[in-house]
Amino acid sequence: MLVRTDYAETPWIAPGKVYEAELQTSGKFQGMYKIKGELGSPFYTRLMHSMHIGCQNWEIVSDEK
Repeated sequence: MLVRTDYAETPWIAPGKVYEAELQTSGKFQGMYKIKGELGSPFYTRLMHSMHIGCQNWEIVSDEK
């Protein structure tokens, strides 16, 4: 899935950039999406009310890779 946000208050997310979000189907982060951030490490987030983007929703650009 491809997602983006206009949120600009964090160094690990670039506003307007499209990120690939991979749904985690098992383990500790099951049900969350893994995104590789601007600092090179992944973070795990929900698409709705994400704490990583000020409790905003990620915009879904495409349901496909």
